[in-house]
Amino acid sequence: MIARFRARLLPQSIRWRLTLWYAAALSAGLGVFAVASLAVLDVELEHRNDQFLRDARQAFLVELAVELGELPTTESAVRMALDEIRFEDTRFFVQTTDVPSVLATRADSRTDSVQAPIWQMDSLVLQRLRSTAAGGDGTPSADVAASTLPNAYDGARMITGQAIVRDRWFTVAAVRDLAGIAATMRDVRRAYLLVIPVILLLSVVVGYLLARRALEPVATMSRHAQTMDVTTLHDRLPVQNPQDELGGLATVMNELLARLERGFAQQRQFVADASHELRTPVAILQAEADVALARAARSEEEYRQAIGVMSSASQRLSRIVDDLFLLARVDSGRRPVDQQPLYLDEVLADTVRSMHAVAARRDVHLVLQRGIPPEDGAPFTGDPELLGRLLLNLIDNAVKYSPAGGTVRARLDQDGTQYRITVSDEGPGIPADARPFIFDRFYRVDRARSRDNAADVTSTASGAGLGLAIAQWIAQAHGGAVALTASAPPGAHFEVRLPRPPSDALGSNDSP
Repeated sequence: MIARFRARLLPQSIRWRLTLWYAAALSAGLGVFAVASLAVLDVELEHRNDQFLRDARQAFLVELAVELGELPTTESAVRMALDEIRFEDTRFFVQTTDVPSVLATRADSRTDSVQAPIWQMDSLVLQRLRSTAAGGDGTPSADVAASTLPNAYDGARMITGQAIVRDRWFTVAAVRDLAGIAATMRDVRRAYLLVIPVILLLSVVVGYLLARRALEPVATMSRHAQTMDVTTLHDRLPVQNPQDELGGLATVMNELLARLERGFAQQRQFVADASHELRTPVAILQAEADVALARAARSEEEYRQAIGVMSSASQRLSRIVDDLFLLARVDSGRRPVDQQPLYLDEVLADTVRSMHAVAARRDVHLVLQRGIPPEDGAPFTGDPELLGRLLLNLIDNAVKYSPAGGTVRARLDQDGTQYRITVSDEGPGIPADARPFIFDRFYRVDRARSRDNAADVTSTASGAGLGLAIAQWIAQAHGGAVALTASAPPGAHFEVRLPRPPSDALGSNDSP
């Protein structure tokens, strides 16, 4: 509820949020500046006022010394000095042992009378003056004390101290009204109250304009992106300045669009190729069924031939569907690799054994070779079903493209920290221009490489150009890779490299 209320109060536009953040930061800065500057100004004005009072008191003492030398009595000299020394908003208070009363400048220094009755003087001034005079130990102190006197208005500042003038003790206080300082501080505060809101208002306007200008590329990209769909993924967002953050964002988005474009293109190609591959066995099934049903009277042999063709077509259709289903699960991340301890030697031997009948029907000799000691067994951790399918696809391709009387060799070796499985045939090889694409989905080399272009019942692969793509994915899922190492007559040589487990893991690897 609070979050919803806050969301309604806060502006949704990034421009306004940036503007408000900028204004808030500026407000805080100006507030700190105003408070600090007022404090510094107050201290500085007080310091200058104290210095003024010290100078005024010293000027009064100099004048008092002159008057004491010219006039016969101390009281007359003090009165004359009070009359001669006048400073605006400043009063002098003098106490001496020769005069029973405190002599002082009148509150209104513009009058001729310089002596104010005791009851008109500030009692606090007199109290402090007498305290200073009574605190002496026989030797006047040269120290001057400063203090602030409160009153009903702005207060006053007092400088008090003792002095010896012509061998006489005097306690002299200089008091100045703080109304001038208070007025200056009020004027400065009033100026701040007027100027700071204007600055903040201007900052909001300027901040909004700057934010709008800074975010204009985002608005441009947004408008451009609204016009894009699946059919216009080739279009790209405009990049005004690739060096700044928004330009970097546009570049990243363009790279994402490029990947999406490639992904959609691959998807369209995948659907087109899958439809093409599925159409062939479906057409065979349809044709054979139509032929079988065309005549009512057919011999058993003719029916058996038709059913055989339909069976081989359905088997090929089933293999294509299985391969497509596996690739679809791989692309969606729903085909996990079931890791379990196994021996690659056993997996390879089982695969070769399962292909012996297929090789024999094609008059191809299938040979298993071991480059590791029999007791080693090549321990590994992986998915036995997927690894068997990888080897089956490679061996099936080798058998399919080998000539009658040829030999297919499957060999297992250990190469340092890797296992190497090599499958080689004696077929026509793979043309140089086709080698970069043999691991692409639905890619098939020129059919002249195969000596049987029809639906092949003996083959365990789909014949749709998916076998090597599946084999490469399985190898990569186990941390390895499949590579074509040689492809010149006589034959092609495929090599599977898988990482060898660490030595500390080999001792616990038992045969499944």
